[in-house]
Amino acid sequence: MSILKWIKSSKIREPSSPGLPSSSRATSKDDAIAITAANEAIESLSDSPKASPSRPGKRKRGEYGSYTPEERAKFAKIANDFGVAKASRKISSDLGKRVSETTIRSMRDEYRKKIKINLEQRIASEIKELPTKIRGRPLMLGDKLDDRVKMFVKNLRAAGGVVNTTIVVAAARGIVRAENRALLVENGGHLDVSRDYARSLMRRMNLVKRKGTKTARKLPVDFENLKAEYLKKITKCVDEYNIPHELVINFDQTGLKMVPTSEWTLEEKGSKDCSIVALDDKREITGVVGISLTGALLPFQLIYKGTTDRCHPSYTFPKDWNVTHSENHWSTSVTMIEYAKSVLIPYFDKVRKEIKRSGRSKAHALAIFDVFKAHQDKDFLALLHKNRIRTVFVPPSTTEELQPCDRTVNGKLKYIIKQKFINWYSDQVSTQLEKGVPVEKVTVDLRISAIKPAHANWLLHAFDVLSKDDDCVINGFRLAGITDALEC
Repeated sequence: MSILKWIKSSKIREPSSPGLPSSSRATSKDDAIAITAANEAIESLSDSPKASPSRPGKRKRGEYGSYTPEERAKFAKIANDFGVAKASRKISSDLGKRVSETTIRSMRDEYRKKIKINLEQRIASEIKELPTKIRGRPLMLGDKLDDRVKMFVKNLRAAGGVVNTTIVVAAARGIVRAENRALLVENGGHLDVSRDYARSLMRRMNLVKRKGTKTARKLPVDFENLKAEYLKKITKCVDEYNIPHELVINFDQTGLKMVPTSEWTLEEKGSKDCSIVALDDKREITGVVGISLTGALLPFQLIYKGTTDRCHPSYTFPKDWNVTHSENHWSTSVTMIEYAKSVLIPYFDKVRKEIKRSGRSKAHALAIFDVFKAHQDKDFLALLHKNRIRTVFVPPSTTEELQPCDRTVNGKLKYIIKQKFINWYSDQVSTQLEKGVPVEKVTVDLRISAIKPAHANWLLHAFDVLSKDDDCVINGFRLAGITDALEC
């Protein structure tokens, strides 16, 4: 006797879901009825509220239950007293939704472990809470230090300060240093407080990056033609005036922030307004950086904001540096002429004297720089030509690719200053904590009068590092294509 005899007959219809077998191809009526019944059962899954609308027939994972520590303790006690099965039925009935025996059993087991611990410690209090276990990896700094960093960041934001990865790394290092210096990697420990940690902490604090809208820079459509013409001018000038490689230099202006924070700050996730504070011109100076094709670093020119020498920091700079000022700390035709007289011409004269080859003491030099307005001043260019310094301009909108300073040196200079700032900021935080100042009351004085001398020291340190890094300087010319063009 066929089992189909006991199956209720239904009207045969074609399946609506793709991929299911058609009953019309069945070899017998009984087979057709069986195929139709199976298809209907499978298609009913798609009509279930648990099915995913984006993937018909694919059941969605059930919703996870979320219970308070008090509820978990209550459920666990019921399961401990009456058994898991009865507890599951009663709790499901009370809540109006199914709570599985597996869920109840895990709560009961945690409850029993806590009872055992209380008995061993002779604690007679009733268990009223059963917190959920902390998921994920343990915090790198541990709960205590991590909470201190959070407190510092929270108070810094409340005071209107800039919060970004640089500040968070610096503050965290200072807090760890105050607790135990030996924990840090640089002191032989295991804690490497890096940007990854800062990002992790900010995610846990529900902070996200915010940045003002800025037009993206794009290379000109005819960039390759501009590059070819630019390199051709350089090679032609070097060949025509027989310029030694030691006398081929590039100089460029770059902003050097007192507080190296960039345009990024952090705001709570979902906020619409993003006020970026502490990033005005008063916290920045202009540095003019010069490098030679053979790896030499020229003395810096530093331009502070002000109208008299009183705006300069109380710091003793090297004698061959040019420390000056302008109303907005930007380069002007006046500061460029000052740079030529104080840095460029003395440098070229010094190199010419060092060149001991016959007839090269009066060799021409080549200065490569961009088309910034102050660079095109007639008096400035005339002064260079008078001192046998030929000039080639970097094509507009191509400095990121064709200017040697932009390719390597400027970035490394700012990176070194940032690391010095982090160490300085960490020292300020740790010193206060070591004196007993609560973390919520720790403040770092970032006023320009306080930070300017420290910033001057960081610049001198950065210069010392870069002046010993010939490869960084030489690679700037190579990446810009100048080295290969002159070697052809």
